[in-house]
Amino acid sequence: ARLPGLRWYQDYSNLLHVGAATSFRNPNGDAIEYDQRPGSHFVPNFVDTGTMTADSSFILGLEAALVLDAFSVQSELVWSSVDSDLSDDPDFLSYYIQASYFITGEYRPYSKSKAVFGRINPHANYGSEAGSGAWEVALRYSHLDLTEDLISGGELQTLTAGVNWYLNPNTKFAFNYIWADVEDTWGDGNAHLFVIRFQVDF
Repeated sequence: ARLPGLRWYQDYSNLLHVGAATSFRNPNGDAIEYDQRPGSHFVPNFVDTGTMTADSSFILGLEAALVLDAFSVQSELVWSSVDSDLSDDPDFLSYYIQASYFITGEYRPYSKSKAVFGRINPHANYGSEAGSGAWEVALRYSHLDLTEDLISGGELQTLTAGVNWYLNPNTKFAFNYIWADVEDTWGDGNAHLFVIRFQVDF
């Protein structure tokens, strides 16, 4: 279940969105596992709880997003409680906060009926007369803690700096630098990732 809403709305490019979501899950085989990669599917999981015996899990999420014309900031927090005989019902927490700015003046369009953000529409598509597409710079910090009592899944934090180039509403290039720091029972470590994504959607 998800309950979103607008706390402040001036127009489509100036608004404050908030919301909450919850989920109850009954896993097959009475087992559950949480793991995560540091922002790229080309690398292995950096943190992993391993398989835990579990009758069920309860998840609560909170979300907020502020749009002020070309600038936006958003954050989400997710808390999960696992009904498990192992480690006396462990709890896990994750969150992120990110900010972005369109140097070409666009904004993140918002659908009031669906309470979600839609695709970016450049002022001038790349390839058209004097069209450069839409350029966005972004910064994101995320944190995930999968260690609780007897569960030593590890703790992961990442810092991502990115540049997004929207050639048109359906085509996008993303250039990201990701710094990842992990702490688990094996010790501490970090990684530096450079990721380029090309996306076409309809």
